[in-house]
Amino acid sequence: MKDIDCRTYSVSEAARVLGLGRNATYGAIYRGEIPALRFGKRIVVPKEALHQLLENPSMIRQLATPPPRR
Repeated sequence: MKDIDCRTYSVSEAARVLGLGRNATYGAIYRGEIPALRFGKRIVVPKEALHQLLENPSMIRQLATPPPRR
């Protein structure tokens, strides 16, 4: 099987990129400060959107849509 260039980060990976703790990252996702997608129980952070956000923090509200709470 070929290596797949993954286009998303797990929440833990995104936390490391941002220099945040895992719980702080989940909180920011639920507040809509970090863009995220939910697939069932799994939450992932699109790499491109996260890197755009880091380059231009004013885009927070344009990019982020919090996943629905269960």
